[in-house]
Amino acid sequence: MATFPTLHPSSRTFTPGRHPHSEIPTLKGLQSRVRTSNVILDQQLRLSFLGLTESEMLSVRSHYVGQRGRFLSFTIPDSLLSGMTTPAYFTPAGYSWIYANAPQVEDIPCAQRYNVSVELVTVPPEGANINGAEFTIRVTLATVTPLAQTITISFAAGATSVESPGFDLTITASLAAGAASGA
Repeated sequence: MATFPTLHPSSRTFTPGRHPHSEIPTLKGLQSRVRTSNVILDQQLRLSFLGLTESEMLSVRSHYVGQRGRFLSFTIPDSLLSGMTTPAYFTPAGYSWIYANAPQVEDIPCAQRYNVSVELVTVPPEGANINGAEFTIRVTLATVTPLAQTITISFAAGATSVESPGFDLTITASLAAGAASGA
């Protein structure tokens, strides 16, 4: 995973994210809320860099192009949060960042310098439950004897890359004997 260029911003603006949930209106006009995820989404970090040299400006541009715009996530260096007493509050464990949009570059021709504005958005840790995941498993047993089975299903790790990370998951289900029913 790539890291954002090591630069010191002239200003930072952090916007806390949101906890995904669904709001369900009731017939009485009240509202119920159901949390649909265990992560925080859309935390934003806006950074301004004033008076960058051409090579510093190009390092931001190259990083953006290397991340394929918003596609690939990345980490940020400590220099972006230098001066904060508790930077961990702004970069939760396991989260990475993507570009919210393309960096904005302002050319200052008389000084041969550049002002660059960047807006980043957090990406939850890999394996986080974001609006759930669902696997449907259908089991057919050949015998009609009392049911007492343990079934293990494994999803084997695949080839890993930045574009398509592999996974390794094992699900075990125990089925206990009980009254038969038809579905």
